[in-house]
Formats: sequence, structure tokens, C-alpha cells
Amino acid sequence: MMWQQINKLVQKNTNGNYPSPFAIIDCVKYGLAHPSGNDKFKHEREQFTKLAQTNESEALIGIFDGMTAMKKHQYGEDAAVPVKKVAVIGAGLMGAGIAQVTALKGYEVLLKDRDDVAVGRGLSYMSDNWDKKVKRRRMTKFERNKNMSAVVGLSDDSESWKKHFSGADLVIEAVFEEINLKRRIVEEIESVTPDHCIFATNTSAIPIADIAQGARRPERIIGMHYFSPVPSMPLLEIIPHGGTADCATATAFEVGTKQGKTCIVVKDVPGFYVNRCLGPFLVEVRM
Repeated sequence: MMWQQINKLVQKNTNGNYPSPFAIIDCVKYGLAHPSGNDKFKHEREQFTKLAQTNESEALIGIFDGMTAMKKHQYGEDAAVPVKKVAVIGAGLMGAGIAQVTALKGYEVLLKDRDDVAVGRGLSYMSDNWDKKVKRRRMTKFERNKNMSAVVGLSDDSESWKKHFSGADLVIEAVFEEINLKRRIVEEIESVTPDHCIFATNTSAIPIADIAQGARRPERIIGMHYFSPVPSMPLLEIIPHGGTADCATATAFEVGTKQGKTCIVVKDVPGFYVNRCLGPFLVEVRM
């Protein structure tokens, strides 16, 4: 009865696509049936050898090697701007999620929106998510409090927001998709941030080159397209436009990787990568 329940649970979690959990169960059962001698160890070696030759093993090794390779970029070890403080503009679902994964990795975070009510909603979103982790024992209360203390909420009415932003190394804008609004934010932020600061826009559709038009430092403007919900979705599209400096791309890549994202650098073309791939599928579904 016990082994039947274990097999059902493994089948449910793997959908029968991974042979190794079933081989492990087999080894445990064989070991219990042959407690003395070395037969159980011989059986385990034989099972491991068989698993190492499967297509699943080859595929998983390929995924591991690919994921490891994607943690490195081609711009050189010293290309990225050192980042300690990250400012996030927009405290909605996307902005709050970006702030959450950023604070979780030890960065100082500024979370800014138009008023205190909007900022409060963003802070509550993070607090609620971390409270759930504490309840499930995936995070200690100390870690939860440490993460929250790393986030400073700011609004347009805060007299000190410009002083706080003067120390930002990276600004990630996550407001709604309106190009004139994004351009106004670029102009405003460039007037208060240091020259080395990178400005990243979280857009899924607007060309990065268009957002950078008229900017004082267009070479430090780049796209960082997160997917919602940010704490759960691993992919991050990094989109340099034609005039983006390598240091900006390297900085976005290193911050994204530290946030736990799988970073892909894509061209500044319609749809970038994911939406460009998704489009034909949606057209086919409608047909």
C-alpha cells in the first residue's frame, strides 16, 4: 500500500517523464529486501549506469550546461556598472514584483509612484508575499524584516525623492505603455541621477530606440522586459537599442542574473523575442 501511494505521488509530480525517481524507489525497495552484503550497492550502480545513458539524462545535462552558460555575458568582467542601489518607478503589480526580487538579493531599493496610496499597495504586495513564505517556513522572520527594510517607498509628494535618486546606480521604469509618459520619466530621472546611472524600461512593445529619443544619455538606456508575476516568471528579455553602450547591457544582464532570472539579450525589433514568437501562435488559434 505504501509503495502504491509513493508511485502515485511520483507519477503525479513527474507525469511519467522522468525515470530517475522510479529507479530511486526501486533501489530503496531492493535495499530493504537485501539489507546485508553488497548486492544493494551493486544494484544501485547498475541503475545509475542505465539512467546515465537515457535520453532524459542527455537532455537534462544539456539544459544544465545551457543555463550555466547563460549566466555569463560577452562584454567583459569589468564592463558592468557596480550596482548597490536600484530605483523602481511604478509600484503596481509589475513594479512591486521587480522591487521584491531586487531587495531579496541584497540591493538597496527605492520604490516610487505618484502618491503614497500607490506606494503603499506596492509595499503591501511585497509584505504579503514574504509573509506567506514565513508561514510556509521558506523564509525566517528576520529575513522577511531585512528584505522589507531594504525598500524605501517614495512618492511624487516626497520632498526627498530626488535626493534618494541621486544615489541610484540603476533605475527600472515599470509604468503603463505610453511612450510620451516614458519619455517624460526619462527626462525627469536623467536630471537627478548620476551620469553613470543606467535607465531600464520595462516595456513589452514600445521600441527602446523611440523611448531613448531626445535623452541626454541615450547610450545608458536599455529595455528590461520582465514577465508577470515577476517573482515566479524566470525569463528576462534585455533589449539594447542601436546606441546602447555595452556597459548598460552588461549591467542589466548582471542585475537580472542576480535577481534569479534567465536573461536573454534580444534585438530592438517589434515584439522583441517572446511576443514575436507568440504572435504567429495567436494568429493560428484565431483562425
